[in-house]
Amino acid sequence: MKKFISFAMAALMVAAMSATAFAAEINQDATLPADKGTTVTYTVLPTYTVTIPENVELKSETAADGKISYTGSGVISTGDSVRLKYNEYIKVVLDSDFIMESEEKAKENYEIFLNGSTAALTDKAVVAKFGTFETKQQSTIKYVAGDPTFAGTYTDTVTFNISIETK
Repeated sequence: MKKFISFAMAALMVAAMSATAFAAEINQDATLPADKGTTVTYTVLPTYTVTIPENVELKSETAADGKISYTGSGVISTGDSVRLKYNEYIKVVLDSDFIMESEEKAKENYEIFLNGSTAALTDKAVVAKFGTFETKQQSTIKYVAGDPTFAGTYTDTVTFNISIETK
């Protein structure tokens, strides 16, 4: 009889241990089966780096027809990894009046071109859109100024507004 009771107790213990255990309480008085689940979550924060050149120096160029212009370029790029929410992208917008001014207040117009285009950009033009990719992305900006009337050092600040947009 002792063997029977020991066998019965062992069988009850095995049966009790075979129930799946979750992080929720199971009421022993409830009708079986008592299925419970665990919600698993994690958060991935958006990460990105957008690099815009701090300075672009324009160099003198002489065309075949003898015209002098000043050109230079800069690259707007992302880091090696961009991670955004689904259906989001980084938008970079140009903000400029396209007028350079010398220390003596002489003014000269200039133009900006994107990725080898022959059409000059306008104020508020989108110069880059970057999405979630594992590789670096870039847009090349070319600045072109004509031959100024007066000598001097001409400067202007071009602002690039960066935002996260939804597709």
